[in-house]
Amino acid sequence: MEERHHLTETELKLSFAAISVETLSRKLGKPYREVFDALQRTGAIRDYLIGCYDTLHTQSREYVDDSLIEYLTVRNAMP
Repeated sequence: MEERHHLTETELKLSFAAISVETLSRKLGKPYREVFDALQRTGAIRDYLIGCYDTLHTQSREYVDDSLIEYLTVRNAMP
């Protein structure tokens, strides 16, 4: 019988944020670290990805990527 591991809410949110950084870096063709730094500097990880997790995790990856691009563009922080 396979043992199942259930992630905590915090683990789910952090995983979502990490995946979001990765997919955005691919979409932009930029290094992961550069995208992470821009998102971290603007508060997008804490305030947007984690803060709005309940809504964002139900959206498509394309929607999340596009909304992050808009978030960074408005804050003049595009990597």
